[in-house]
Amino acid sequence: RRLVLEVVTVRIELGSCNAVSGANGAGKSALLAAIGGWVAPQRGHVRLNGQTLTRLPPDRRARLGLASAPQLPLGFPRLSVADHLRAAFQRGRGWARYAPWVEKAVRSRAIRLALGPLDARAAALPHGHRKRLDLEVALIGKPAVVLLDEPTAGLGPREREIMVDRLRGLKAALLIVEHDMDVVAALANWVSVLHGGRIVAQGPPEQVAQDACAQDVYLGHARR
Repeated sequence: RRLVLEVVTVRIELGSCNAVSGANGAGKSALLAAIGGWVAPQRGHVRLNGQTLTRLPPDRRARLGLASAPQLPLGFPRLSVADHLRAAFQRGRGWARYAPWVEKAVRSRAIRLALGPLDARAAALPHGHRKRLDLEVALIGKPAVVLLDEPTAGLGPREREIMVDRLRGLKAALLIVEHDMDVVAALANWVSVLHGGRIVAQGPPEQVAQDACAQDVYLGHARR
């Protein structure tokens, strides 16, 4: 058994963005998994608005306002753009009663965000569109906190710009794992640098950029 995370404390508030950075294997994705409920920590707590989520499964956390979008587009490859959005809008509501409202909301969201043809299967969408579709499905429930694992991975310059603009306009608290320091600088109020499962540097982006330990992590010199 290997200790992946140790003494990691992350706090985020509505309207703010905390970026978690570090080399591969530092524990970044494990941190998101522990917060999202995909793995159970041996110690520590996960709290949202004062409520303890530590032992709740992911679906219960989602109902309480915690959403996530993975690094690789997930979703259902055979379902259409419209079906993904319908499922998200309809969640928790009786279909017969809310169908007209859902259809209007689906069309409005897809057109406004240029997600592609409503009847296009997710598998047929370009990578950038699939990542944005995953994000929109996560955002439809108006979560308080959104966990994002490398939201700009694999995106071209224009797609990256669109993603950053979309994230910058959110009212939710964001916790993102991101390697692109330009994206971090554009979004984050606070940066936490992980190495060996521990936070070795944290602070505003401009401060962390000058931190000797953070620089060592990226140059591969830092030791646990």
